[in-house]
Amino acid sequence: MFRQSRQLPSASLLPSDKNSKTMDRMGKKVYTTSTIAFRAINYQTHMVTYALDLVSQSTSLLASTPDCPTKSDLTSKLSLAAQVARHTIHCSYDAAEAAVRSAAPASALCRYSWLKLQPLPDDSKAKIMDAPLDNNLLFGKNAVELFKNLQKKRQGAAGH
Repeated sequence: MFRQSRQLPSASLLPSDKNSKTMDRMGKKVYTTSTIAFRAINYQTHMVTYALDLVSQSTSLLASTPDCPTKSDLTSKLSLAAQVARHTIHCSYDAAEAAVRSAAPASALCRYSWLKLQPLPDDSKAKIMDAPLDNNLLFGKNAVELFKNLQKKRQGAAGH
């Protein structure tokens, strides 16, 4: 039997300042909620697209059947179902955009909570904050390069 345990992150995975920890945790919660919402919306969009395909296939099948008294009524109901499905897909796209737009500030909040404690010049912090995100990392490859360049500058200044 699978038992899920709640593990707290190790201290090295959280910023050391109390306010920064709070901002980092809040950013992670908002990001997680946004990505879960995006996944649910994506699933809904696929299901509604499937339903729209079924409606269009039913419409083409109905067109090939002989005329009967209920054919026009059924055709109008299928047309209405297709309109509802298209509207639902459009709403899903809008909701997905909202979920993505709420995930971006959450990532920025997590980045800021880590960067505000770093002994870096403000212009360097701004460059790192503006660097693009990576799929798996809080700071992308460009930010890693900026960190390395700053370390080289510090080592060069300390050596002279």
